[in-house]
Amino acid sequence: MKIESLTKHHIFDYLTPEQIDALSEVAKVIKLKPGDEIYKRGDKTEYFYIVLEGRIELRLPNNGSASIRIDELTPGAMFGSCVSPVFSAYFCTAECADESQLLRIPTDRLKAILDQDCCMGYAIQSKISQIYFKRYMDTMKKLQSREGGNGNPRRHAMADKNEPRTPDFVPHQAARPMKFVKDREGNGWLCDKGVNPRGDLRKQGCWRCDEMAFPTGGR
Repeated sequence: MKIESLTKHHIFDYLTPEQIDALSEVAKVIKLKPGDEIYKRGDKTEYFYIVLEGRIELRLPNNGSASIRIDELTPGAMFGSCVSPVFSAYFCTAECADESQLLRIPTDRLKAILDQDCCMGYAIQSKISQIYFKRYMDTMKKLQSREGGNGNPRRHAMADKNEPRTPDFVPHQAARPMKFVKDREGNGWLCDKGVNPRGDLRKQGCWRCDEMAFPTGGR
C-alpha cells in the first residue's frame, strides 16, 4: 500500500527504487475520522502528507470567531512540511472533513533522502515549492475576496495614519523554468523545461548533475 502510494504520485517520479523502498519503510498510512485534527497552526513541521482517501480542510484562525477554510484537499493532494529548514512551523490548521486516509512521511527522513542527490532533491523541492506557492496565491485571492478585494480596509487606514504603507507582495518569477531529466545511462541532468529528453542533452544546454558543484550542507 505504501510503496504503491509513493510510486503513483508524480512528485516521487525522480526517486530510484531503492529510495522508494527507504521512504516506504518510514512512511505510515493513517486513518482519520471527520473532525480529527492533523496539526494546528504553529505546531512544529514534522510530517509531509499525501491524501489517499477522503477530504482534508486547511483552516486559518479568524480573530476569535470560527476559523476560515482556505483550501479543501482531495486524493492526490500533498500538504504539511515543505521539506525546508526556513519554515519550522505549520502556517495553518489541517482538519479531517470526511473519513480519510493519509500517507504520513517524516520530514527529516524525506530530507535525508533528497540530500543524497542534490540535483534530484532540487527537482523534487522545486515541484513541492511550486504547488505550495500556487496554494498560497490562491489563498491570498480568497482572503482578499472575502474582505472586498482590497485586503483589510481597517489595516490600510491605520497604516496610512501611523506608518508607511507596506508594498504589496510581488512573487519572484523564475527566469528559466527547469526540470530534472535522466538519460538512458541513468545520469541526472538539470535542463531548461522545453528540452527534448531523447535528444543530446549536453548540446541542448543541460548540466549533468555529477559534474555540477553544490555547496555542502544545502541547496
